[in-house]
Amino acid sequence: MNATIKRAPGGIGGTITAPPSKSMAHRAVLCSALAEGASHIENLEFSKDISATLS
Repeated sequence: MNATIKRAPGGIGGTITAPPSKSMAHRAVLCSALAEGASHIENLEFSKDISATLS
C-alpha cells in the first residue's frame, strides 16, 4: 500500500470519537506525532504494540 500525506496550509483541527482498537490507536499515535503542538488521545488501550509505537 502506498499513501501520500499532504499537510494543508493553515492546519487542520477537530475532534473525533472512535471505538478503541489497536489499529486505530496506532493511527492516532502516528497522526499525533506528525501534528504540531499537543495532541490528546482518549480511550487508548495500552498493549505491548502501542507501548512500542510510543517509544
